[in-house]
Amino acid sequence: MLCGDAGMTAQSVENALAPLRSALLAAATRNADKGVADASAQAEQRIAAARAAADQRLVNARASGQADAAFALAGEAATARQKCRAVLLEAESWVHDERRRQTREAVQRLCADARRYADLRTAVVRQARAILGADATCRDLDVGGWVIETSGRQIDVSIDALTDWALGSIDATTPGEAATPGAAAPTWSR
Repeated sequence: MLCGDAGMTAQSVENALAPLRSALLAAATRNADKGVADASAQAEQRIAAARAAADQRLVNARASGQADAAFALAGEAATARQKCRAVLLEAESWVHDERRRQTREAVQRLCADARRYADLRTAVVRQARAILGADATCRDLDVGGWVIETSGRQIDVSIDALTDWALGSIDATTPGEAATPGAAAPTWSR
C-alpha cells in the first residue's frame, strides 16, 4: 500500500511510518547523546588544560617572585656588607689615628725626660755607628729625635720615625698579642 492507495488512512500511514520514526528518533537521540558526551569531554579537557596552565603560571609566578626576592635580598645584603665594611674601616682609621697620637705623645714624653732622652740618644748613636761605621755623626732635630749619617748614608730616628716604628710593631700584631720588638725599624738610606 502506497500513498496513492485510497484505502490508507492517516492513522494507517502513521502506523506504517512509526518504526521509521522510532529509528530516526533513536538515531537522533544517539547523535545528540554522542554530541553532548563529546562536548562534555572537550569541555573537561579544556578545563583541565586551563587548570594546568593556571597552575604553571602560579608556579612560574612563585619562582619569579622568589628569584626577585632573592635578587633583592642579595642586593640588600651586599649594601649591608658595604656599610659594615665602611664602618669597620672608619673605626680602624680612628684606632690607628688614636694609636699614632698616643704613641707620638709617649715618644715626646720620653724625649722631654732629659736623662732618659740622653740615655736613648747614646744607645741609638751606638747602634747607628755599629751599622754605619764609627765616623757616623749624630744631628739633633728641632722636632725631636736625630739623624745619624755618614758618607751619604743616614738613619732617621726622628719622633715621626720612632712613632712609625712603634706603630709598625703594634699594627703587625693581631689584637691581644704582644708586639714583636724590632718588627719595624727607623728608616735609613744609602
